[in-house]
Amino acid sequence: MSVGMDPEVYRDKVYGCWLGKNAGGTLGAPLEGQRGPHKLSWYPELREGGIPNDDLELQLIWLEALERYGPALDSRILAERWLDCVFYNWDEYGMAKTNLRLGLSPPLSGAYNNWFKDCMGAPIRSEIWACVAPGRPELAARLAYEDAIVDHAGGEGAYGEVFLAALESEAFLTGDVERLIDVGLKAIPEECRVAKAVRDTLRWYGKSGSWEDVRARILEVHGRPNFTDAPQNVAFVVLGWLEGEGDFGRSICAAVNCGYDTDCTGATLGAILGIIYGKSGLPGRWTEPLGDWIATNAEWGGIGNFLPPKNLSELTERTCEMGRRLSAFPAGRVGDLWSRSPWELTYEFPTLRVRVDYKGPPTVRFGVGRRLDFGLENLTPSPLEVEAELRAPDGWWVLPGRERFVLPPGGHVGLTFEVRTEVPKFVGQSNRFYLELVPRGRPALGPVPVVLVGEGRWLVAGPFAARGSDLDVKYGPELSDPLSPGGSWEGRDGQEVRWTEVHFPENELPVEGLFGGRPGVVYLRHYLWTREGRTLRVGLPTNAGVVVWVNGERIIEAFDPNHRPRPNYGGYGRFYRDVRVREGWNWITAKLVRGDRPVEAHFVLCNPGPFYDGSVEVLRTTFPWEVR
Repeated sequence: MSVGMDPEVYRDKVYGCWLGKNAGGTLGAPLEGQRGPHKLSWYPELREGGIPNDDLELQLIWLEALERYGPALDSRILAERWLDCVFYNWDEYGMAKTNLRLGLSPPLSGAYNNWFKDCMGAPIRSEIWACVAPGRPELAARLAYEDAIVDHAGGEGAYGEVFLAALESEAFLTGDVERLIDVGLKAIPEECRVAKAVRDTLRWYGKSGSWEDVRARILEVHGRPNFTDAPQNVAFVVLGWLEGEGDFGRSICAAVNCGYDTDCTGATLGAILGIIYGKSGLPGRWTEPLGDWIATNAEWGGIGNFLPPKNLSELTERTCEMGRRLSAFPAGRVGDLWSRSPWELTYEFPTLRVRVDYKGPPTVRFGVGRRLDFGLENLTPSPLEVEAELRAPDGWWVLPGRERFVLPPGGHVGLTFEVRTEVPKFVGQSNRFYLELVPRGRPALGPVPVVLVGEGRWLVAGPFAARGSDLDVKYGPELSDPLSPGGSWEGRDGQEVRWTEVHFPENELPVEGLFGGRPGVVYLRHYLWTREGRTLRVGLPTNAGVVVWVNGERIIEAFDPNHRPRPNYGGYGRFYRDVRVREGWNWITAKLVRGDRPVEAHFVLCNPGPFYDGSVEVLRTTFPWEVR
């Protein structure tokens, strides 16, 4: 803990943090996702222990990880906790866990194929890092960064968590709003959307003092349709704080009444005020009805495989003990965090530091060379003679072959390899390469893993002239043999249309260009191979008219041009369906009908509920006729 902080004051503030977190989250949870504005002045639903919330319970898991690993805790350790202890797959959690199961380490797990990396899943986990680093915002920020990049790397969610962790750490020393916000802003890039939204909120409220006007301006300038978008919700936290003028109940109500991600905004502001006032300074009217018990999602299996605190009192004691253990741990410079690319990984051995630079999303396709860059640094006081070779899976070749070089003490060298296969069947869902490094006369080093995700392969045909919004009008591709890509048809404006192969590296289906900015109909076809018959959840959320068939069975039909897709795994009934697929090859055909608006579409594949985890074992990178 901070040097000179009285242990009882520290304990009181940590306890206040968890009480405030529970109160604000319970206030906002029943309204989560509702746009508002609302007019709450009290809990809309009251339960002893509060309402189960990932905002708090994930931090219980992180606390146990801290207790085990101490200062060595980093994003890779936290990634394993996601897989071992967290079983729900909401939004960015599910996307990141799928990436982890594909073999991608943080920060790749948070940056790749993650539509939700700008969202609130990371900012809601900031308090644990502040509470174990009270009065040390640099350390709190560094710990928060390691947490955030697992599922929000390169996104606003990471900035939001670091901003809040630094602010909350400083709140152990002062309650001055402007100073605290300034500390938080100094921990994140000034050009990020979170920083801009916070600065604007301060300026607008300073000029007008009107909650209604500032809320409207936040939505006008920084708002996004997705209710969990971090910049707008962090701004709502700040607005509630300013509007409440130091009153706990008024403040959390002002934040929640902004609407959108209300459980998160209420819980975050409640925690901040809980740190400032401590347990002893929080109004019993808000905290006593909830008691000391912690409500979690463990009852239905959402979390598990760890020993949670029995109550907030135990959580407080364990948090404070962890803070004492970390009190002498150096923080490092916060600015260094943001110089790292979300597409880089670093591995450190006793003799060498190895940097792997993917130069962008970690994907690969057949017939196209994929460049990989490595940087090696000698960490010893002696010259190192090193051999380096990138080992590839069957069917792939690597250029160049084995490299030999001498590194002086502290010296650096860069290596570039290109990997390639010309045979489609050798591209799997997860393609794992290993850089073998042999320093002569030194103990052997573990191989450095490099994982490339196979890009999804599709066939597309179109556009055809649209006939209103009638999804039942049949065009040639709809009647074609699914196991034969042949055939041609007359498309829009008399153009000849054939099935054409495309690669989609992520869940997003970037098909708007196929429509040429005009109404029309486009078909897509995709192939899945499974080892055994099973049930999968198939989703195609879109604002276009859509029909989806699986093995000829029509499973989805919807047309809602006002729909704003949130391509998570759980999904929404009209655009998602559980379907039984058979052993071996299966095919999916989709028809998209564009009206007057640009098309946004995503393809989502996961296992059925209650967990809706991503289906990494289903092969989606080749066509049936290529592997016969």
